[in-house]
Amino acid sequence: ELAHRRPDIRRAEAQLHAATANIGVATADLYPKLQMTGSFGLQALRFNKLGDWGSKFYNFGPSLSIPVFNGTTYANIDVQEVRQKEAALEYKTTVLSALHDVENSVSSYEAEQVRLKALERAATANEHSLSLAQQRYRAGLSSFLDVLDAERRLYASQTEVARSSVTIRTNLVALYKALGGGWNADGSAPADAAQPAVQPVAAK
Repeated sequence: ELAHRRPDIRRAEAQLHAATANIGVATADLYPKLQMTGSFGLQALRFNKLGDWGSKFYNFGPSLSIPVFNGTTYANIDVQEVRQKEAALEYKTTVLSALHDVENSVSSYEAEQVRLKALERAATANEHSLSLAQQRYRAGLSSFLDVLDAERRLYASQTEVARSSVTIRTNLVALYKALGGGWNADGSAPADAAQPAVQPVAAK
């Protein structure tokens, strides 16, 4: 339902509806048509007589047109049917492409969330390692190089955590875009794009 908000899907759906309606318009040319027509006017030999009642004329009545066999009408119906099939195929292709975008966006978003948790665990472990290295150095059990190496690993893991957080937000923006964007659980615009108004898992 969220993906149906995408402009490309709405455009393809509208084109399909229009192509289907054109078949009905073309088919209607095969049936008789009844029309009601009428006219009203003034007619007189002299200009000053146009205001008289006798100068007025009118006619009103139905007109019936019965189509005869015309190959052009049937050919037009065939053309409209072909166009409708093309529009249906285009609609199907557009929907499948949209769902493919959504699946990829959801997978990327979820995979990066899992990666971030692993990086956070690694950063916590490196922080603990740095603490132990500092204790060993103060106790004279290791050199200061061990402390520097532990600090390097901690800073590297913290950098990866920050990069993963940015990637998650980027993937979330891509997911909003794949789903048509600008939506919220109640249909209003999301207040904070950093937090999904509708869980991506549910969208999947």
